[in-house]
Amino acid sequence: MPLTETAAPATDLVDTLIARGGIGEDDVLALRRSVFRDGIVDANEAEMVFALERQCRDKAPGWTTFYCEALTDYIVRRREPRGYVDEATADMLMQRIIEDGRIHGPTELALLVSIVDRAETVPPGLRVFVLEAVHDSVLRGGDPVYGKDRQPGVIVPVDVEIVRKVVYAAASPGGFTITEREADLLFALNDATVDADNAPAWQDLFVKGVANYLMFPRGAPVIPAAETVQRRAAKAAAGADTRGFLARFARAFGGGDFGFGEAWRALDPFGREAEREMEQREAARKAEADMREAIDQREAQWLGQRIAADGVLHENERALLVFIRRNATAIHPDLEPVMARFGV
Repeated sequence: MPLTETAAPATDLVDTLIARGGIGEDDVLALRRSVFRDGIVDANEAEMVFALERQCRDKAPGWTTFYCEALTDYIVRRREPRGYVDEATADMLMQRIIEDGRIHGPTELALLVSIVDRAETVPPGLRVFVLEAVHDSVLRGGDPVYGKDRQPGVIVPVDVEIVRKVVYAAASPGGFTITEREADLLFALNDATVDADNAPAWQDLFVKGVANYLMFPRGAPVIPAAETVQRRAAKAAAGADTRGFLARFARAFGGGDFGFGEAWRALDPFGREAEREMEQREAARKAEADMREAIDQREAQWLGQRIAADGVLHENERALLVFIRRNATAIHPDLEPVMARFGV
């Protein structure tokens, strides 16, 4: 008989499933109703979900979706400050899903991608961990982290999608920019599969990802402590309340017969001055972007070394050089011999 939420309390349900060693679709539905019944996934429920993943061998297809939703809700949305994954939480998570130094399986990898994709901040090491798992799966073939019976040394569409989500996630270290470590991993994947029939989308991701690092470089940030994030959130909320009060004050006096409307508009704390500040910020942003879109000496040397690693310019590397030639605002002379050598 399929288990339902009325057949047993949550702990009894979990014990029964572990004893059975399998989770059916009806069981997934019962678990979903139990865990999400109050709209909150708490620490005990998260612990039960982790236990079921590791101790039940046979699982229905719907299990992966439930597993990712429940644990992402707990780690990203229900822990304060929301959207913030600190080093301690990332370490706890990796300890739970690592077996013999590797991610246990595809469900755990899906969870990591879900967390990185939905969080506002994650430690850089967690993102690199996911990319290394993809690299491992591409190379291992018959014994991958995910993707049963894969052909070794081939980048398939799901690999491209995972890499794209991780490097361009909102929680990326540079805020939609790519770090040097991530660019290194993109090159490592490309070098390992140069002769393979990779997914067509791989070249575009490789070219634009590496170019993103070179033309919009930012180092991985120092992740602030949770207390710091909470203080910033409280300060921002207080500022929003103050701005709302002042705006209401301005509308009240500006539209009445108190004689203060003209004086208030002359002060214009949210009008002309704000507009001037916005223009100044935009000018500063553009100046910074122009500077960063140039390829400097260190970047030129890094790219030259990566391309020269095997002494052959491959198709994707040529596409990268062409993209840089067309889009960089300036290119350091150290890269020009590489460009000239390959006719770019």
